Amino acid sequence: MKQILFFSILLGLFSFQSQAQGPLNKITESRFMQELDSIKIRAEKSVRDFKAIQHLYTEEDVKLVSDSYDASAGLFNNMLLIVKEDLLDKKKRKFIREYPEDYSKQMMADLYQAKIFYETNYMADVTMVTNGQVTGFAWLGTAIMVFELAKEGWAVLQQVKEGWDDLKESAIDNRLIERYRFRLWEEL
Repeated sequence: MKQILFFSILLGLFSFQSQAQGPLNKITESRFMQELDSIKIRAEKSVRDFKAIQHLYTEEDVKLVSDSYDASAGLFNNMLLIVKEDLLDKKKRKFIREYPEDYSKQMMADLYQAKIFYETNYMADVTMVTNGQVTGFAWLGTAIMVFELAKEGWAVLQQVKEGWDDLKESAIDNRLIERYRFRLWEEL
């Protein structure tokens, strides 16, 4: 009897956890988030490429490049933190479900600002310092795809009805923030 009760409790906990993870799974498995992850990987590769040859440059040049990268990474990471806050706020979740297109437009505006900052700071600095040997990640073609995928990604949120109120901050941190955040200079 105790085994049946224990099994029932475990099954109930698993069901509750699965239902609560539904909206988060929909977000993290979207093509938008996959593309954002791809952008992150390419930007971080640029840092590793520079770090491999940083001994060829002055401390001031290395600091210029590292500071501009960290500032750019901070903007992208701030976007993820905003999404986290929005997912934890009941009124904002309701807005996202009812108006995913409007939410998508705001996120795209933020992403566009982060993109411009990245290009005019990190990308320009690393290209200048290395005389074009390392250029940073070029957004030109990818940006258009990301903007289109965002509409699809946030529309998914509108379809998910169950589990919103059960989202846990720790789950968002583990599945969204840690997975998609840009690593800072010292972490790479």
